[in-house]
Parts: sequence; C-alpha cells; structure tokens
Amino acid sequence: MSSDPGTLTPPTSMGWYIVWGNGPRGRLAPALYFCVEGTSDVQCMSARPAENEEFLPLCHDSFSGAYWAGPYATRREASTALGALPK
Repeated sequence: MSSDPGTLTPPTSMGWYIVWGNGPRGRLAPALYFCVEGTSDVQCMSARPAENEEFLPLCHDSFSGAYWAGPYATRREASTALGALPK
C-alpha cells in the first residue's frame, strides 16, 4: 500500500478498515476499525476496545473528515496492510 491515506469515501459494507482520523493537531496515526451494516448507518468499532467499546455510526465526530482504506476480509489482512504503511 502506498503512503496515500485511502479515500474520503466512508465504508458501505462490513469488513476491517484502516482509518486516518483527525485530531486537534491534524491527521491521527492510522488505526484499525471493524465496521458492520447497521439499521440506518454503517457502525464501526476500534480494534483496540479500550479506546472505544461500542460501535459508532459514521456520522460520529470521530469519523468526520476521516480517510478510509478497505474493506479487508480479516483483521490479520488489515493488520498486515497497516504494518506495511510507511512510517
């Protein structure tokens, strides 16, 4: 995968995604999220449950202006892609 941080187009299907969110000081480091199709919106949960132990809708502030790469079929596949990103 190149250093291109994915696309601004949010997920529309279930799978693992690499997400580059925005923070108070600019773009955050990429993180893994698992997304599922909800009743009215796709819902995503961080792969690090200590950060967020619930599924959040794409309209949540955490995802405002985020870049997305995926979907990946497995967490391992997404983790490998994340590990291959330039540091």
